[in-house]
Amino acid sequence: MPGDRGIADAAALRFSEYELDLRSGELRRDGVAVRLSPQPFRLLAILASHPGELVSREEIKAALWGDTSDDQYEGSLNFCVSQLRATLGDRSGRERIETLRGRGYRFHGEVERVPARRSLRAALSGEPRTRMRRGVSLAGAGLLGAAVAIAVAAPELRTARGNAVGDASVAVLPFETDARDADRRRFAAGIRHDIVQNLSRVHDLRVVDASAGGDTGAATELTGEVERSENRIQVTATLRLPDRDEVIWSRSYEQPLDNVFEIRRALAERIASTLEVSLTEGDRAMLGRHPTRNVRAFDVYLRGREYYERYLRADNENALHLFQRAIELDPGFAPAHAALANALAQRTFQLGPRREWSEAAVRAAEQALALDAGLPEGYKALGLALSTLGRQGEAIDAYRRAVGLRPGYAEVLNNLGALYFTRGEWPAALMWQRRRIRLQEPHPFATAGLAESLLELGFREEALDWLRRLEEQDPTNVNLHYLLARDELRRGDVEAARQRMVRMRALHRSDSEMWVLAGLVELVAGKDDQAERYFREAQDVSGSLDPYAGLRLAEVLWRRGDRATAEPLLDRFEEGCRQSIEHGHESWTRRWSLAMIAAIHGQDAEAFDWLERAVEAGHLDYFWDLKEPAFRELRDDPRFEQLVARMRSRVEQMRQRVADEGLAIQG
Repeated sequence: MPGDRGIADAAALRFSEYELDLRSGELRRDGVAVRLSPQPFRLLAILASHPGELVSREEIKAALWGDTSDDQYEGSLNFCVSQLRATLGDRSGRERIETLRGRGYRFHGEVERVPARRSLRAALSGEPRTRMRRGVSLAGAGLLGAAVAIAVAAPELRTARGNAVGDASVAVLPFETDARDADRRRFAAGIRHDIVQNLSRVHDLRVVDASAGGDTGAATELTGEVERSENRIQVTATLRLPDRDEVIWSRSYEQPLDNVFEIRRALAERIASTLEVSLTEGDRAMLGRHPTRNVRAFDVYLRGREYYERYLRADNENALHLFQRAIELDPGFAPAHAALANALAQRTFQLGPRREWSEAAVRAAEQALALDAGLPEGYKALGLALSTLGRQGEAIDAYRRAVGLRPGYAEVLNNLGALYFTRGEWPAALMWQRRRIRLQEPHPFATAGLAESLLELGFREEALDWLRRLEEQDPTNVNLHYLLARDELRRGDVEAARQRMVRMRALHRSDSEMWVLAGLVELVAGKDDQAERYFREAQDVSGSLDPYAGLRLAEVLWRRGDRATAEPLLDRFEEGCRQSIEHGHESWTRRWSLAMIAAIHGQDAEAFDWLERAVEAGHLDYFWDLKEPAFRELRDDPRFEQLVARMRSRVEQMRQRVADEGLAIQG
């Protein structure tokens, strides 16, 4: 093999209408990017570096697959060559990559080397720009080695993070696969999700689940491509510096399907090493866990998760069935038990509270933890299940265990913020909500939660700043417009609030929550006829499964004199609230609803008793109490004024604490 002819200083290789950018890992044809997977790209870099020369299969294997066994790399090499031939269809019709059977490959065509300037990372680190991968042993073949160093193994970040990366953070972008095959898309998404979960368990690594792409704020980005055959899987992963558009490294991981979780372990360890994150023995043990070796169970589980993550009532039944099937295929598959618990809890949100579903969710989560006591997803599922039973203190304990095991668990941070807000512990809610938002580009739920906490604490300008961000992110978000409507009601602009919800109705006609929120605004406006219509619509949309819509409809009907229709609705809701409280439901919402029902019936003493208990349980929304039509007859009572004064005082104390601790400051 000839010696080095300067490829180490090349930024790109040009041939015919193509340019192979060795820094960005991109192939362009007439200036337009051509889709090419990382592994075929690396093979093309090697072959194009030696135009007209034989490059043996042994040299390619050493450069791209290292110590991988022959039976593992043969299929991958053949696949890469076929991809290159399909991509590089020459206009002249001549085969650009020639096969020399049993020996190797030869690249045909004139190749121009485009010189490179020294990279910023190399300048920062003071190290040579490129470094050979361990395992590349091509004695006397400097040219091939240099091509591999540039196109395959851009320098590992062995210098201080402050120089090279800035912080130990990685954003995991969507993984590519054959988009025409739904099963392959689902499997690739599942592998990516599993990698995100595993990386999030490393305590000193900040992981961004960048499923939607965009500006992630992370120092590095991980992209990948998943190829799956009947019994094998290959994941080609690339770690890059997004702000400099430079590839740090790109590598393929190939395993039998029943050993798929070995890929996530190897990948996590490599990323941690690159970002100079020290792994504890506990980290290594957790990264090395294999939740199942039953590929069929894993496939069924992924299908179930796809249904679950749609968060639609119609898909919940499919998710439940598939998670149960995964457990039948592998009873020891702990994440499947946790997923079943999540789906059962989700059912209570979508179809109304049913104690048997919540208790079944708790049992499923506990089984997941019995199988794997260190499973963050198990504690998350347990927290969710307990919260549907109103066992808030236990739910918080479970969520905190989940975050202790997986610090970057965005879903749990969301849930902790919401739970502390419900408990009337708003500074704690803000702390968890801010921690969630610092992870990555905020999810609409997280942004709305943070804005609501700030609004209730009186930090209006700060809250509106977050709502403006949410509007840019999701302009038709129901919670966004309800919070803006509440702000308009606070400022006395009732008509603006009404019109805002009218616009939302047109966009979310199948969302029962939207109809309820619109009805509440009409109640405050004194428009009982319109409110009744909206609450009936919420009942129709939910199939009469939204109990709160039923309560609000009953309130309006009672005032209108239709007590025969209202009474059964009130009785049913009251019975459900009392039973929940008897079984340990801690939330103020049940107590406040009983106060409302008592006030509707004119039972003032009982109404004040339940209001008192609601305040003790965390109810602090005195603004709504001052507007609530059911409490109209209570407002002149000194006891009502005393309760409002207590709530105001508590909110002011929390506001002062938030101001002192800087929790309301942007960023």
